[in-house]
Amino acid sequence: MHSHQVLEATIAQHLDPNRKAFEEYWEQREKYPQAELWKPFLAGYTAALGKRRSVLRFDTAERLEYERDSQEVLDDCEVTELDAPSWRWLLRRIGDLPNTTILIAARPTSTGLLRQRLLDAHGDRVLLLEIAGFTLGETEAYFQATEFGRQVADESVEMVEKIHLLAGGRPILIALALDWLARGMWDSRLYPVSVAELRTGKTQAQAEEEAGQHGEAWQQWHKTRQQFEAVLVGQIRRLATPLDIAVCYAALCRKGCNAAILSRLMGIGEKETSGLVEELLELSFVKPPRPGSHGLFFLHDEMYDLMEKYVWLVDWPDYHEQERLDEEIISWYSEQISALDESIRAARDWWGKNRLRREQQLLMTERLYYQFDADPRLGYREYSHLDEEAIARREHEWDTWLRNEALWFTSHRAWRRGKQGSTDADYPRRDPAWLQLGKVARSPAVDYDNRRRWVTRYIARNEMEKAA
Repeated sequence: MHSHQVLEATIAQHLDPNRKAFEEYWEQREKYPQAELWKPFLAGYTAALGKRRSVLRFDTAERLEYERDSQEVLDDCEVTELDAPSWRWLLRRIGDLPNTTILIAARPTSTGLLRQRLLDAHGDRVLLLEIAGFTLGETEAYFQATEFGRQVADESVEMVEKIHLLAGGRPILIALALDWLARGMWDSRLYPVSVAELRTGKTQAQAEEEAGQHGEAWQQWHKTRQQFEAVLVGQIRRLATPLDIAVCYAALCRKGCNAAILSRLMGIGEKETSGLVEELLELSFVKPPRPGSHGLFFLHDEMYDLMEKYVWLVDWPDYHEQERLDEEIISWYSEQISALDESIRAARDWWGKNRLRREQQLLMTERLYYQFDADPRLGYREYSHLDEEAIARREHEWDTWLRNEALWFTSHRAWRRGKQGSTDADYPRRDPAWLQLGKVARSPAVDYDNRRRWVTRYIARNEMEKAA
């Protein structure tokens, strides 16, 4: 939901599926697709809500703060809008929505812009809650929430506290530990010490940290917890059951996975992977598909990083296999994109055509992630081609998606796994970015290209002074 048009339309669609209260809004939306139709939207919202109360929930809102161009590019091109238009809409408009509570979940960002702007706009109407790890009581409550968890807690109170201490209260690790227990695949290396020893180790480590020291006790406690994390996640690689293999491949698909993609990656029939997906959806770290999302399910965000660190980077396949995996995923996206061409041509009304076109643009943007991963140069070439089209057609939201995807890659993931050319100091640096002294360095050619693209953007937006 990166644009205010889509945000308004989505809220209207879910609040009033029959389009009675929002009739005027939808008429205006078809006439003026790029406009912010606040007055008819608010009238429809108020009518549809009536005397009820509404809760609007926004998850992973940190993604509304976009990746940055280099500071030199931002300064030269006078770029000031560094977060999503929908975020600016929220800042201006949510205070005027009647009988409405807004829940916004976001990880802290390095700049803190989203949080600060929310406070600046709404002051003491904002209630900030920092979500930390579970307390021991909350971990015990988590175990009591499921039948198997209650069984574990009843049979071994110490087991629950061991998991809590070793996981540091992190929900993803507690959930994963409970999954292993439920599957009967608990590894004795996961809890080699007693609860008393763990309590003592934690207390001593905390005392050193409070004194501003990272001494022997702190180092040992950190090592113990890291070993627990490594063994807990590494179980997936060691067991290698069909379900665990499916988890490994799903972890490669950061833009979502489904039975069709798994079938291609695992080299087995889609009927079999459909059964595996049903099993996957029972695991605590797997999020179910959203309606209308091609059946794409996701792992919890933290699980992708854990799987990469303790599974894929420990036993990475050769470059040709990496390339095959990326190409299999890319081919699935390409088929969906091509299939939508016919649907777009057949759509009879503006709203249907626009919805399908937006779905296609999103698929093209998500495909870029894997194109960059397979070959950074070809990925950047595809990005340039698509973004020129988005700018020329004044598709500002699509342009923003594409730009964010490219900048994310050249800021965080500029390394070619299994093919070390991009990290070799003697390698001709033609990639859009590379690793240098352990950090990602963006190519000067990319910054030059971004300057040129900002000028084109300003012309398309009729901001001629900035373009000049």
